[in-house]
Amino acid sequence: MTTRTGFGLALLLAACASRSPPPVTPEQRRQSQKQQIAQLERRITREERALGIQRRAEPAPQPAAQAGEAATPSQAEPLPSLAPVPPAGEPMDGAPPGVSSAPEGVEAPACERFCRSATAICDASRRICAIADEMSDDWARGRCQVAGLSCQNAERETDSRCGGC
Repeated sequence: MTTRTGFGLALLLAACASRSPPPVTPEQRRQSQKQQIAQLERRITREERALGIQRRAEPAPQPAAQAGEAATPSQAEPLPSLAPVPPAGEPMDGAPPGVSSAPEGVEAPACERFCRSATAICDASRRICAIADEMSDDWARGRCQVAGLSCQNAERETDSRCGGC
């Protein structure tokens, strides 16, 4: 290969490597954020189902106080209480034998699973709310509120079933 060909090839490679992807439009970014929220909501739903928790309703949208004013999450109606988790008597999930922080009558492995799921629900909720803060619109704020209520309900159930995590 000649020096000239090698130099040309090097220039071609440098030009290809320096190309940046096309800029993301605000609408593309919004769609990506909506997809992220939907994925996180599916995770919350899976964790709730695994625990026997069913989301019964979502907050009803409330009209804004004045025309043009955005409704805040606190203006929406709260979700009703969730169904109790059925008693668990499943095999151990890595808890040391004989160690239990669960209340009397509740098996430690069930509480450990419940705590892991409640933590996953709350982590997903926080991520949804972080995305919603970036989006700054009523739809996203509503998704944050629903996710936050799922976290609160999972924590409440954990406290009532297992005395907390």
